[in-house]
Amino acid sequence: MQKTSENNWHQIKIDETLSILKTTPDGLNAEEVLDRRSLHGPNQIKITHKINPLFIFLKQFKDFLISILLLATIVSLMIGEILDGMVILGIVVLCALLGFIQEFRSERAVEALKKMASPSARVVRGGEELIIPAEEIVPWDIISLKTGDLVPADARILEASNLTMD
Repeated sequence: MQKTSENNWHQIKIDETLSILKTTPDGLNAEEVLDRRSLHGPNQIKITHKINPLFIFLKQFKDFLISILLLATIVSLMIGEILDGMVILGIVVLCALLGFIQEFRSERAVEALKKMASPSARVVRGGEELIIPAEEIVPWDIISLKTGDLVPADARILEASNLTMD
């Protein structure tokens, strides 16, 4: 058997590729799917950050104009203009709260859209073509693509007819 690397999978014959990856044109059976899912985890991009409300609120104070207003508050308080300082501080806090609410809502909306837009995929498992959520694809699944489908994972093409891509 020929030595494989990430750079030459396209050069290996289909039978040999299937053998190396321990799969068949009929796809994986249920037991193999469970084993591979437990070993490799779900087919999804790991989200490295979660919405942190405190961070979003504090980020509102990074704006240059807000910094000037905070400086004006400090100067007003130092020269004894307590009322002016408190009014400016109130305006700054109100602006920060409004910015926080808008940004927090938009972050939540983006997360909700990501969940709603999770694509599905056609896979061949046990000789049957199934439609599953793309995150349930496991390494060496046989993926079936039809016109207009998005490619749900890295893959090697086993068979194609009039294949074009954008």
